[in-house]
Amino acid sequence: MIYVNDLEKARVLFEALSSTTRIKILELLMQTKGMNMDTLAKTLEVTNGALTAQIKKLSECGLVKVKLQTVGHGTQKFCSLGESKVVIDLLDKTLLGRYEQLELNIGLYSNCKINSTCGLC
Repeated sequence: MIYVNDLEKARVLFEALSSTTRIKILELLMQTKGMNMDTLAKTLEVTNGALTAQIKKLSECGLVKVKLQTVGHGTQKFCSLGESKVVIDLLDKTLLGRYEQLELNIGLYSNCKINSTCGLC
């Protein structure tokens, strides 16, 4: 999750979302589990160089992840969604530093206990 509570710091995110081409890239990656750069470029009918610049903007703000994959005798860049949620909080700056995000895969833990002073957990 990308949490935004400072508009000036989120400028990179907003710039990344301001292009119709980058929105199309995100839509394609949402529909699939990911695509390599060559397939993305052919689907969007853009050059690989133009796509590289668009992917760079999306990866700078965390919306897209790029991994190198070995295929046959070479490597390719594989793109997938980086974050699936963006939260823009314009009013509450008190949450900054007061939340934690933790991802656990099924079966990688044996005991878990969460305590909270307010009783919500």
